[in-house]
This record gives sequence, C-alpha cells and structure tokens, in this order.
Amino acid sequence: MALAVAADDLAADVAHLGGEVRRLNQDVRGLEGRQVLMDRRLVELGSLIQGLKEEHFVQTFATERGQRTVALGAKRALAAATQLEQEGEWSKCMQGLGLDMESRLNEELATMTRRMEEQQRYVEQLGARLEAAAGNRLAVFGLGAFQGTSEVAETRLETRLASLEQSHRKLALGTHRALRVALSVREKQDDLEQEEEFEKWFGKAEDLEMPEDYQQRLSEQDQRLHKVLSICDHLVERVHDAGASLQALSHQQQELRAIAGKGEPHTALAYGEELREKVDELEAHLYGLAAQVQSQVEHKGKVTTLNLMDQHQERQQSRTFESFAMALEGLDARLERGLGEHGQILDMLQGGQDEQQVALRHLAQRLPEVARRLEQLWEQCQVYFPRLQEQEVHFGFLRASFEAHKQQMLDLTDGLQDKCKQGQGTKKPWKEVRYLTRVVSGSQGIAHKALCQATGSVEVGPVGWYIV
Repeated sequence: MALAVAADDLAADVAHLGGEVRRLNQDVRGLEGRQVLMDRRLVELGSLIQGLKEEHFVQTFATERGQRTVALGAKRALAAATQLEQEGEWSKCMQGLGLDMESRLNEELATMTRRMEEQQRYVEQLGARLEAAAGNRLAVFGLGAFQGTSEVAETRLETRLASLEQSHRKLALGTHRALRVALSVREKQDDLEQEEEFEKWFGKAEDLEMPEDYQQRLSEQDQRLHKVLSICDHLVERVHDAGASLQALSHQQQELRAIAGKGEPHTALAYGEELREKVDELEAHLYGLAAQVQSQVEHKGKVTTLNLMDQHQERQQSRTFESFAMALEGLDARLERGLGEHGQILDMLQGGQDEQQVALRHLAQRLPEVARRLEQLWEQCQVYFPRLQEQEVHFGFLRASFEAHKQQMLDLTDGLQDKCKQGQGTKKPWKEVRYLTRVVSGSQGIAHKALCQATGSVEVGPVGWYIV
C-alpha cells in the first residue's frame, strides 16, 4: 500500500515537473514569437520611414517646381507689363506723328485750293486782257486782214484759255481727290493700327504674333502712301510752275498791250504768235498734268480697292484671333481649375505628411523604450537558455532513473507476488519482512532523489536522503 502511494506521488511530481517544463517551453516560444513580431514591426517601421522620405522628396520637388513656375509667370507678367508700357509710349508718339501728318496734309490741301483759285483768277484776268488787247488792235489799225487775223486769234485764244481753265480745274480737282484719298488711307491705317493695339493688349492674345504677309501688306501700304505724298508734292510743284507760266503770260500780254498802244502792228503780231505758242505749251503741259492726275486717281482707286480687300482679310484674321483668344481663355480657365485641384490635393498630402510625421515622432519617442525592453528580454533569454539546457539534461537523467526505478518496481512486484504465492498459509520470517521494508524504503529514497535532482539540490545524510 505504501509502495502504491509512493508511486502515485512520484507520478504526480513527474507530471508537475512536465507541466513546468512545458510552461517554460511555451514562454520561450512566446518570447521567440514576440521577437519575430518585433522584427517585423521594425521592418514595417523602416519601410514606412522610407516611404515617408520618398513622399517628402516628391513633395519637395513638386513645391520647387511650383515655385519655379510662379517665378516664370511673374517674369512673363513683368515682361508683358514692360512691353505694354513701351507700346503705349510708342502709340502716343505715333498718334502725335499722325496728327502732325494730318495737319500738314490739310495745310497742303488748303494751299493747293488757294493757289488753284488764284490761278483761276489769273486765267480770267488774262482772258479779259486779251479781249481788251484785241479790241484795241481793231480800233487802232482798222485793217481787214489784221482784223480777220485778230478775230481768228482771239477766238483761238478764247477757246484755248477756256480749255486751259478747264484743264486747270481738272488738275485741281484731281489733286484734291488724290489728297483726300491719301488722307482716307492714312486714317484707315491709323484706325487699323489702333484696333490691332486694342486686340493685342485687351483681347488676351499677348502671345499671338502677326503673320508675315500681314506685316508685308502694312509695309506696302506705307510705301504706297509715301509714293502718293511724293506724287502730290510733285504735282504741287508743277502747278506752281504752271502758275509761274501764267504770270509770265500775263506779263507778256501787258507788254503786247503796251506795244499795241505804241502802234507797232508787226511787233504786236510777233508777240501774239509768241503768246499763242506759249499758250499752246501751257495747254499741253496742263493736259499732261491732267492725264497724270487721272492715272494717279485710277491707281488710287485700285489701291483703295486693294485696301478694302486687305481690311476684309484683316477682319477675318481679327475674328480668327478673337476665337483663338476665347479658346485661350477657356484653356486658361481649365488650367486654373486644374491648378486649384492639384493645390487642394497637395494640401491634403501635406496634411497627411504632417500626421505621419507626428506619428513617426511618437514612434521615435517610443523606440528607445522598445529597444530597452528588447534588450531586457534578450538578457532574460540569455539567462534562461543555460537553465533550459540543464533542465533538459536533468530531465533526461530523471527519465532514465524513472525507467530504471519502474523496472525495479515491476521486478519487485513480480518477486513479491511469487513469494506471496509460495508462502501462503505459512508465516514469514522476521528477516524477510525486514528485507522487504528496506527495499521499499530504498525505492522511496531513489524516487525522492530523482525528484530532488529534477527540482533542486539534494544532500546525502548519514541515514537516507534529505531535500535541502
């Protein structure tokens, strides 16, 4: 009975020892699992830190690029403002020059009109003087042949003077028309330049440039205008020459009248012939001037037609520029909306980056404590590893001793059963009972020794085993 109780106690102790060993193994495995989790967490933290660094680099690059874009836009705006100021000054100068040109053309037109009126008065006076000279010649000489000649000469002179006056009027009218055409062309050109400036600076098409053919047409119009002005100046000079010729003719008429008053018919006839020749020359000269003025007027009509066609093309180009400017406005609006959306996205990313930086700061603050705990766990593991190895060795010894003890107990049980069968009905001698008691006590001592070796240190006394 005592042997069964001792075996039960030994089994309970062995089970308790196995439970403790399993618990220690579980603790060690838990520590290893925690260490793996900590390693994974550290790797995740490293990857998060690397991602935040890359995101910070990308946002820094985007911010620098945005600053460069803003600087470039400011530079362009400054250049546009400077160019606008220069163009404004240039337009003021051109307006001043245009006003001076218009006033000069008006003065020239008034001078030409005044001179034409003077020439017309000179022609009328010349006709009256010729009529008076013819009447004086008829009254003084009274000759039939001379009378017929003077009448024919008078009629010829009257017709020539009338034609000369008509040619002079045509010349004045053509010159006046040419000056009007030049003024209208100049005004249209100024209006076109003002419209171009307005479309350029107020139509939001600063970056548009005029085509080369348009600039070439403007230059051709300027050249044509200069040619018209030069032709007008030349016509004015020739009209001045015609006026001088008329003055010389009137002077010669006065001389002819003086000679006729003196009574020299041959000299009067010679002067009359010379006067007719000069009148013919003057008439031819005026006819030539009228033809030139007519050709210039026709040329100016063609130029005006071409200018109207150019204006139509310019209007079409201005409409195209307006549509293109509207498209640019829409593109600018879309660009502004896109920039606003990207700015909002950048603000959101900046807020997320700030939150991540705050989380990283908290993690960085907790990292020393985590590292300290990991070091403590590692130190504890270093302490437990030798003990676990010792426990494994002791557990091996315990298993071996337990197996040996179990075998002895089985052998002892078999021997006792055999002896019990043999000694039934007989009394056991005292020596055999004492031997069995010592065997049982020895088996108990062996079991206690194995238990003490498994759980702690033991000491051997003079009698039996004692657990310290």
